[in-house]
Amino acid sequence: MKTLARGVRVLVAAVVLAPAAACVASPAPEATPWHEPSWFAEQAREREEARAAMQGCMDGLGWTLTMNEYGGTSTPFSDDATRERFSADAQRCRAENGLDREFALTASEASALYDRQLETRECLRQEGVDLPDPPTRETFVENAPRFAAGDETATWWEPYADLYDLEERDLVDAATSTAAQGACPQYWVR
Repeated sequence: MKTLARGVRVLVAAVVLAPAAACVASPAPEATPWHEPSWFAEQAREREEARAAMQGCMDGLGWTLTMNEYGGTSTPFSDDATRERFSADAQRCRAENGLDREFALTASEASALYDRQLETRECLRQEGVDLPDPPTRETFVENAPRFAAGDETATWWEPYADLYDLEERDLVDAATSTAAQGACPQYWVR
């Protein structure tokens, strides 16, 4: 009888302590270090190429303004006639440089864009910005092509919109926002 009682105690101890031992024996998973995706550098190069092409074209038309990659400028205009001439010339330069394409997304392109938006989101988080959760992939892929096609009932998500919202509500200070924007490029859909 003593042997049976001792056997039961050993069995109970093994059943009770084995899971605890397994928990202690397992090493904590290491956090995967974040690495900048290669598309950050590729996109910076593409943006600069687009900006330089726009700058060269506008310079050739006699403008002495600094252009951005979207075909615009931050320089204010003094009158409507100059603004309209600039708009027409900028549109001409966008067309000549292949920068005037319509924005459209297929479901597979939306899925790839979602991955890039998540990478930008993670970069912003690494820079100290506590962003809200993104939509699911399914929600994004369903809405992004509709939004791009002009459907006003579709929603658009990008981590920069979340960043701007947090900054507007004073939940992120300007210095943190500026540093994060400098480190984490906003994905350029052109």
